[in-house]
Amino acid sequence: MVQPRKTPKQARAKQRVADILAAAETLLANEGYDNFSTNRVAKDANINIASLYQYFPNKEALVYAINRKMLDEVIEGCKRYEGLMPTLSWEQLFDLMEKELITDTHHVKLVRALDYAIYTNEDLMAMELEHEQRIAEFYARMFTFYGSKWPQHSLLNSGRLIYKINNISYYDLGHLSKEDQQESLQIYEQHIKSLIEKIINQPKP
Repeated sequence: MVQPRKTPKQARAKQRVADILAAAETLLANEGYDNFSTNRVAKDANINIASLYQYFPNKEALVYAINRKMLDEVIEGCKRYEGLMPTLSWEQLFDLMEKELITDTHHVKLVRALDYAIYTNEDLMAMELEHEQRIAEFYARMFTFYGSKWPQHSLLNSGRLIYKINNISYYDLGHLSKEDQQESLQIYEQHIKSLIEKIINQPKP
């Protein structure tokens, strides 16, 4: 079972769950999935383990809830970026998205840990596929807004590709030196911007 055991109704219970998830998210980001446990989360949230188990039966359920929260935040973020499209060029929008992703160190570490965890569970993998699809749909709408004439399926495939490259560029380079990370991101930016410009301004090849 990976989904939460029950949904809190009262304000006190909602706050308790929020405290549990905040502690779980911090622990997962800072120490990774292998060092993540319900006992550690209960301790960090300053509650007894029985209280945690009322809502989350195991650590997979906690990771599921964290991933669900992140997916909801991503969807809201995409809505915000879409609202900015009429006032920004696509280059300005891309630069804003890139800046917000890279400068949030906690987000980067959390995504790394979640990427490792999702391959341990089918339900978590299903959520990741949903995440990928939502991002691809966002990119498809972005490309269309800025004038792309490519068919929808090509825009979605392009969005999936950019999502995958984003993950590699932003979240999978932690083992490199700072200089190598910066150079890799510069190369990524050059190639991604070239690809987006092609999608928006040129006919489908």
